[in-house]
Amino acid sequence: MERQSRARYPLFGTTATHFLALRQHWGDARWQNWCRALQANKPFLVDGNSVVAKLVGKGEAWIGLTDSDDIATEQRDGAPVVAAPLSDESLLIPNTVAVTRGAPHPTAAQELFEYLRQPEVVQKLVAVKALEGASIQDVAVATLKPDWRNLLIDLDEATMTLKGIFLR
Repeated sequence: MERQSRARYPLFGTTATHFLALRQHWGDARWQNWCRALQANKPFLVDGNSVVAKLVGKGEAWIGLTDSDDIATEQRDGAPVVAAPLSDESLLIPNTVAVTRGAPHPTAAQELFEYLRQPEVVQKLVAVKALEGASIQDVAVATLKPDWRNLLIDLDEATMTLKGIFLR
């Protein structure tokens, strides 16, 4: 069986966000070269991070671009997958919780908000690798620190570039 690299389409969600943060970190020329090199390797693009982790776990690919919680799920299920170590090119996306003003179920929303903020719940999320730490300060390795405002300013242009490279 031929093994391919597997990646989530880099046009949505956390994968797109990571790609855009790398553009900011590396500069546009280096980033476009990297994206084109990745595409030249004919990656098999799938519609979900959990799918990537499962395909790597089954041995259908050597490497995949996915989220840490999807890797942890596969590890708990016994799949032989490991995450690459965090580096200055890793993107940590802080988890947030909020209650939306005018939501249809404000009491339930507030109860969920309070529940998720409890230290024991946060520690459980860390234990199952849904969070890297209770706070971003808990992560000892230097990781990407995007300038979110500028990333959003360049969002349309960068997304069009991604589409031009990966949607053929």
